Amino acid sequence: MSAAALIVAIAAVMRLQWRNAISAIARDARLQPSPNAGYPEAALAGALGVQLGGLNYYFGEPVQKPFLGDAIHPLHWHSFMRVRCLLYGVSASSYLLVGIWLQLL
Repeated sequence: MSAAALIVAIAAVMRLQWRNAISAIARDARLQPSPNAGYPEAALAGALGVQLGGLNYYFGEPVQKPFLGDAIHPLHWHSFMRVRCLLYGVSASSYLLVGIWLQLL
């Protein structure tokens, strides 16, 4: 859940669709069978305004996953560029928060 909160915060700083990210978390996060993946995946889908999930392949076997987020925008290479910048911001924020926490110990 903390990763999803950071994604929403950085999405707001980047002027992405942070409100949509909150809605996607509330509506879709628990649909993902993996307890650790649903919240950040739903947050990313909402922040970018794309829909993630559907048919995936694991070790050559097709697996149908639930859809997360709303398909406001089609997936495009630009979506991958934005998610990369968003995740760089989340990573930098994580390092900063851990550094502050360690200084307070």
